[in-house]
Amino acid sequence: MSADLHIHIATPNITDEHFKCFFSNTLGSKWFSMSLYNCEDKVHRDIDYNRTCKQFNEEYHRIWKTIPELPKEEQDRWSELLEEHYKRVGYECRHHSDIYSTPNIWVGEVSWLKAGLFEDPYTFIPDTIGLVSDIIGEDLPVIDDDLIGKVVSAFNEPNSTSYSLAECDDVKAFLEQHRGQRVFTVSW
Repeated sequence: MSADLHIHIATPNITDEHFKCFFSNTLGSKWFSMSLYNCEDKVHRDIDYNRTCKQFNEEYHRIWKTIPELPKEEQDRWSELLEEHYKRVGYECRHHSDIYSTPNIWVGEVSWLKAGLFEDPYTFIPDTIGLVSDIIGEDLPVIDDDLIGKVVSAFNEPNSTSYSLAECDDVKAFLEQHRGQRVFTVSW
Protein backbone atom coordinates (compact mmCIF):
# COMPACT_ATOMS: atom_id res chain seq x y z
CA MET A 1 0.00 0.00 0.00
CA SER A 2 1.31 3.42 -0.86
CA ALA A 3 0.53 6.98 0.10
CA ASP A 4 0.17 10.03 -2.10
CA LEU A 5 2.32 13.09 -1.49
CA HIS A 6 0.47 16.35 -2.07
CA ILE A 7 1.71 19.92 -1.97
CA HIS A 8 -0.80 22.09 -0.10
CA ILE A 9 -1.18 25.85 0.11
CA ALA A 10 -1.42 27.27 3.63
CA THR A 11 -4.41 29.53 3.12
CA PRO A 12 -4.82 32.47 5.53
CA ASN A 13 -7.20 30.50 7.78
CA ILE A 14 -4.57 27.81 8.46
CA THR A 15 -2.78 28.41 11.77
CA ASP A 16 -0.21 26.60 13.88
CA GLU A 17 -3.15 25.01 15.73
CA HIS A 18 -4.16 23.29 12.49
CA PHE A 19 -0.70 21.80 12.08
CA LYS A 20 -0.47 20.81 15.76
CA CYS A 21 -3.73 18.89 15.46
CA PHE A 22 -3.35 17.51 11.94
CA PHE A 23 0.25 16.27 12.29
CA SER A 24 0.07 15.33 16.00
CA ASN A 25 0.10 11.61 15.12
CA THR A 26 2.82 11.82 12.48
CA LEU A 27 5.99 10.26 13.86
CA GLY A 28 9.03 12.35 13.06
CA SER A 29 7.00 15.52 12.60
CA LYS A 30 7.91 18.56 14.66
CA TRP A 31 4.17 18.68 15.44
CA PHE A 32 4.10 15.11 16.86
CA SER A 33 2.50 15.09 20.30
CA MET A 34 0.66 12.28 22.05
CA SER A 35 -1.07 14.87 24.25
CA LEU A 36 -2.87 16.30 21.22
CA TYR A 37 -4.16 12.92 20.04
CA ASN A 38 -7.71 13.90 20.97
CA CYS A 39 -8.11 17.42 19.68
CA GLU A 40 -10.53 19.45 21.76
CA ASP A 41 -12.21 20.53 18.55
CA LYS A 42 -13.35 17.00 17.68
CA VAL A 43 -17.03 16.33 18.22
CA HIS A 44 -18.37 12.84 18.80
CA ARG A 45 -21.55 11.94 16.94
CA ASP A 46 -23.85 9.05 17.79
CA ILE A 47 -23.86 7.02 14.56
CA ASP A 48 -23.57 3.42 13.43
CA TYR A 49 -19.83 3.23 12.70
CA ASN A 50 -19.93 -0.27 11.19
CA ARG A 51 -22.68 0.64 8.70
CA THR A 52 -21.08 3.95 7.78
CA CYS A 53 -17.61 2.46 7.33
CA LYS A 54 -18.95 -0.45 5.26
CA GLN A 55 -20.86 1.92 2.94
CA PHE A 56 -17.80 4.13 2.62
CA ASN A 57 -15.50 1.20 1.83
CA GLU A 58 -17.85 -0.15 -0.84
CA GLU A 59 -18.18 3.23 -2.58
CA TYR A 60 -14.49 4.07 -2.19
CA HIS A 61 -13.37 0.79 -3.76
CA ARG A 62 -15.98 1.00 -6.52
CA ILE A 63 -14.67 4.40 -7.57
CA TRP A 64 -11.00 3.53 -6.95
CA LYS A 65 -11.23 0.60 -9.40
CA THR A 66 -12.53 2.91 -12.14
CA ILE A 67 -9.97 5.72 -11.66
CA PRO A 68 -7.77 4.81 -14.66
CA GLU A 69 -10.87 4.99 -16.88
CA LEU A 70 -12.19 8.30 -15.52
CA PRO A 71 -11.39 11.69 -17.01
CA LYS A 72 -8.78 13.55 -14.93
CA GLU A 73 -11.33 16.03 -13.50
CA GLU A 74 -13.35 13.13 -12.05
CA GLN A 75 -10.41 11.24 -10.56
CA ASP A 76 -10.46 13.34 -7.39
CA ARG A 77 -13.86 11.93 -6.39
CA TRP A 78 -12.18 9.38 -4.13
CA SER A 79 -10.63 12.11 -1.97
CA GLU A 80 -14.04 13.76 -1.70
CA LEU A 81 -15.40 10.43 -0.47
CA LEU A 82 -12.67 10.25 2.14
CA GLU A 83 -13.52 13.73 3.40
CA GLU A 84 -17.25 12.91 3.48
CA HIS A 85 -16.49 9.72 5.40
CA TYR A 86 -14.46 11.50 8.07
CA LYS A 87 -17.30 13.95 8.57
CA ARG A 88 -19.79 11.08 8.97
CA VAL A 89 -17.87 8.82 11.34
CA GLY A 90 -18.22 10.89 14.43
CA TYR A 91 -14.92 12.68 14.80
CA GLU A 92 -15.11 15.85 12.87
CA CYS A 93 -12.41 18.38 13.48
CA ARG A 94 -12.30 21.79 11.86
CA HIS A 95 -8.50 21.60 11.75
CA HIS A 96 -8.64 18.51 9.55
CA SER A 97 -11.53 19.88 7.49
CA ASP A 98 -9.64 23.11 6.86
CA ILE A 99 -6.49 21.23 5.79
CA TYR A 100 -8.53 18.99 3.44
CA SER A 101 -9.97 22.12 1.86
CA THR A 102 -6.69 23.84 1.04
CA PRO A 103 -5.66 24.02 -2.63
CA ASN A 104 -3.32 21.13 -3.35
CA ILE A 105 -1.71 19.10 -6.09
CA TRP A 106 -0.72 15.46 -6.23
CA VAL A 107 3.05 14.99 -6.59
CA GLY A 108 3.29 11.21 -6.63
CA GLU A 109 3.11 7.91 -4.83
CA VAL A 110 5.40 6.83 -2.00
CA SER A 111 5.57 4.18 0.70
CA TRP A 112 7.27 5.72 3.71
CA LEU A 113 6.19 2.74 5.83
CA LYS A 114 7.70 0.06 3.57
CA ALA A 115 10.88 2.11 3.21
CA GLY A 116 11.22 2.13 6.99
CA LEU A 117 10.20 -1.46 7.58
CA PHE A 118 12.45 -2.91 4.91
CA GLU A 119 15.18 -0.27 5.28
CA ASP A 120 15.00 0.23 1.54
CA PRO A 121 14.20 3.81 0.54
CA TYR A 122 15.46 3.25 -3.01
CA THR A 123 12.61 0.85 -3.76
CA PHE A 124 9.79 2.66 -1.97
CA ILE A 125 10.59 6.41 -2.10
CA PRO A 126 11.00 7.94 -5.56
CA ASP A 127 13.90 10.41 -5.50
CA THR A 128 11.54 13.16 -6.66
CA ILE A 129 9.20 12.57 -3.71
CA GLY A 130 12.03 12.52 -1.17
CA LEU A 131 13.49 15.72 -2.58
CA VAL A 132 10.16 17.59 -2.74
CA SER A 133 9.40 16.55 0.84
CA ASP A 134 12.84 17.76 1.97
CA ILE A 135 12.67 21.00 -0.04
CA ILE A 136 9.33 22.01 1.44
CA GLY A 137 9.88 20.52 4.90
CA GLU A 138 7.75 21.66 7.81
CA ASP A 139 8.67 25.33 8.07
CA LEU A 140 6.02 26.58 5.61
CA PRO A 141 8.30 28.20 3.05
CA VAL A 142 6.93 30.87 0.76
CA ILE A 143 6.65 29.93 -2.90
CA ASP A 144 9.26 31.93 -4.80
CA ASP A 145 11.58 31.42 -7.78
CA ASP A 146 14.06 29.48 -5.66
CA LEU A 147 11.49 27.02 -4.30
CA ILE A 148 9.87 26.53 -7.72
CA GLY A 149 13.29 25.92 -9.28
CA LYS A 150 14.23 23.33 -6.65
CA VAL A 151 10.91 21.48 -6.99
CA VAL A 152 11.16 21.48 -10.79
CA SER A 153 14.73 20.17 -10.65
CA ALA A 154 13.55 17.36 -8.34
CA PHE A 155 11.48 16.09 -11.24
CA ASN A 156 14.68 15.63 -13.27
CA GLU A 157 15.70 12.77 -10.99
CA PRO A 158 15.20 9.27 -12.43
CA ASN A 159 12.39 7.25 -10.91
CA SER A 160 13.76 3.78 -10.18
CA THR A 161 10.64 2.74 -8.23
CA SER A 162 7.33 1.34 -9.43
CA TYR A 163 5.48 4.37 -8.06
CA SER A 164 3.86 7.02 -10.26
CA LEU A 165 4.75 10.70 -10.35
CA ALA A 166 2.83 13.78 -11.42
CA GLU A 167 3.72 15.73 -14.53
CA CYS A 168 6.37 18.33 -13.67
CA ASP A 169 4.59 21.00 -15.74
CA ASP A 170 1.38 20.53 -13.73
CA VAL A 171 3.20 20.92 -10.40
CA LYS A 172 5.15 23.94 -11.69
CA ALA A 173 1.93 25.61 -12.94
CA PHE A 174 0.30 25.01 -9.53
CA LEU A 175 3.25 26.59 -7.71
CA GLU A 176 3.33 29.54 -10.13
CA GLN A 177 -0.39 30.07 -9.55
CA HIS A 178 0.19 30.29 -5.78
CA ARG A 179 3.44 32.25 -5.84
CA GLY A 180 3.97 34.24 -2.62
CA GLN A 181 1.91 31.85 -0.48
CA ARG A 182 3.14 29.47 2.21
CA VAL A 183 3.30 25.79 1.30
CA PHE A 184 3.42 22.41 3.06
CA THR A 185 3.18 18.74 2.13
CA VAL A 186 0.81 16.00 3.25
CA SER A 187 1.08 12.27 2.61
CA TRP A 188 -2.44 10.92 2.25
